[in-house]
Amino acid sequence: MPPAESVEVYPLKGPFDAMLALPGSKSFTNRALVMAAVAKGTSRLRSPLFSDDSYWCADAISKLGVNVQSDRENDLITIKGTGKLKLQDEAGLPYIGSAGTIARFLPGVVAARGEGLVKLTSSEQLAKRPVAEMIEALRRLGADISMGEKSSFPMAIKGGSLVGGETSVSGNIQPVYQRPADCRAPGERTCHPPHIRLYRPGGLRAHDAGDDERFWRESGA
Repeated sequence: MPPAESVEVYPLKGPFDAMLALPGSKSFTNRALVMAAVAKGTSRLRSPLFSDDSYWCADAISKLGVNVQSDRENDLITIKGTGKLKLQDEAGLPYIGSAGTIARFLPGVVAARGEGLVKLTSSEQLAKRPVAEMIEALRRLGADISMGEKSSFPMAIKGGSLVGGETSVSGNIQPVYQRPADCRAPGERTCHPPHIRLYRPGGLRAHDAGDDERFWRESGA
């Protein structure tokens, strides 16, 4: 069903009895798309959110060699990953629109699992958002990432350059900017349980380190 230009909403005249299907999470949909892109084999996302952000995420990973099939009628996205991300056409650069979740996760994933040089582009609105500290955290893990004058998008990433080690991110920034470094390199990290549960089907091997916000990520995962 195409999106409506306008929707009229009327007050209820009394109690109602209905069953509603809640839409999927934009944040979880994009995270799952990125994880499925670097997993080997076929992944299926059931009840995802079909949104502008998820469209650009699927389009971006498609340009990096991932087969993505969207089936709105059956509320399903099927992703066939090969474990690597490689630019398929120099003329078709991955464009992520204004999707903040992809902006935070895809650079680290490309640095860890990419091949060759990959340039990511975005909307002007997204290019104004701060990502420099996140990129610096990834660089301390070995990621070879260069940015323009605005220290944001567009950015060029050398695939396979992220090797691991120790890094840090200021606690004064939003937690969402910390998480791209959380699941990229071996060692002890902090992460909320819902995100660990999301990453495990994509191949993350994590062990509880004794509380709800710490886990160990094994090398090679």
